[in-house]
Amino acid sequence: SPVGVLKDQMPAYLQTLFEKRLGAKGLSLHDLAAMAATMEHLVHKEVISKLGDVYALYKILPTQLVNDIQADNMFDLIMATRIYGDDIKKLTQRRAAKILREISRDYVGWHSTQKFVRRVKANLTMDVQNATSANIDFATMTKISEVVGEEFGNVQSFECEDLKSTLMKMDPRGSGRVKLGDFYQPGLDGNWQFQEKPEYPQ
Repeated sequence: SPVGVLKDQMPAYLQTLFEKRLGAKGLSLHDLAAMAATMEHLVHKEVISKLGDVYALYKILPTQLVNDIQADNMFDLIMATRIYGDDIKKLTQRRAAKILREISRDYVGWHSTQKFVRRVKANLTMDVQNATSANIDFATMTKISEVVGEEFGNVQSFECEDLKSTLMKMDPRGSGRVKLGDFYQPGLDGNWQFQEKPEYPQ
């Protein structure tokens, strides 16, 4: 069911309503618009929640302005925890600092991720950067987070295609299998090594 993508992301009564509405017939144009609006609302809610968690972690009030360096650090943590799959609410500042130190080692696309987020931030804060004070308010931080959330999938898709190409070169017979020796060889040569699921340092 198309409603499956929303599982655990919205109240049960809303999910039940969608399921009853859809039944076994799939999505009409009106149903699709309703689901898209619901997903957009949920994404917006999640963005504000994660941003609020980072503000709380660093003991910054949403009413306070943050400078450029603080903003970069906060977005780095949001993206790193997204990659690791961690809950910001459960982090201490010390653990957060360790995650940010280790992410570039664990995730080969980290630097391109940082460049992407900073480019979005620069585009949305152009007027602020031209002013005498380069401080950013919570509303602007929220907008940056939303745009990053909407566009990051495109960045990841390029990485996925690159990984696919690399793996396919290791499988010249087209069997869908890669020898373990070939799979781990890049790590022995000092290059990036494939990892099933990176864990942030304990």
